Amino acid sequence: MKLAIKIDDSGLTLLEVLISFVVLTTTLFAVMNSFALAARRNIDTGRHQTALALAQSKLEELKNETYNNVVEITTPVQFSSESDYFCFCGFTYTISIDDSSFDELNKTVTVVVFYKEGDTTKQVALTTGFTKR
Repeated sequence: MKLAIKIDDSGLTLLEVLISFVVLTTTLFAVMNSFALAARRNIDTGRHQTALALAQSKLEELKNETYNNVVEITTPVQFSSESDYFCFCGFTYTISIDDSSFDELNKTVTVVVFYKEGDTTKQVALTTGFTKR
């Protein structure tokens, strides 16, 4: 008569548990890294959109000025130094005017907004034409 030995294979070995832990950890690290990258991109896009809105707002302000009162500003001005824009720290702007057209009734005005993104300075520029009224 032979004795039958029953082996219970229903559990996992230590090696299988360690390998699955390494695979799971690597996958979670990749997923969390992509979330961090997406969050950083959203912040960068938000700052770009803010700069674009500030440039548009500054152009709208200039449109309310008379033709001769629209002057060039070459030294960057902090938005936060103006009462309407006190909460926009880190954003500066310049205004350049190109009145080299053949008539003295038109000029091109460009507002450039500068902002920091990490160690680099980025800019957004909007240009419009002004006609003497």
